[in-house]
Amino acid sequence: MPDSARSSLDQNSIVVKELSRYLGRGTNNVAEYPGLLIGLEALPQLKKNTVVQSDSQLRCGS
Repeated sequence: MPDSARSSLDQNSIVVKELSRYLGRGTNNVAEYPGLLIGLEALPQLKKNTVVQSDSQLRCGS
């Protein structure tokens, strides 16, 4: 199954950047970590304090 990772960055509940990356073949569990990483890689451009939110129990361990 084709797999991709996606991350959205927002400021004050307004999406300012959406990022995605094709990962090849894999599962949703494989995409969890690259999705987080592509979002974190874009943060220096925003120069703001950061809060990471996710609905993933795999990635955040809640």
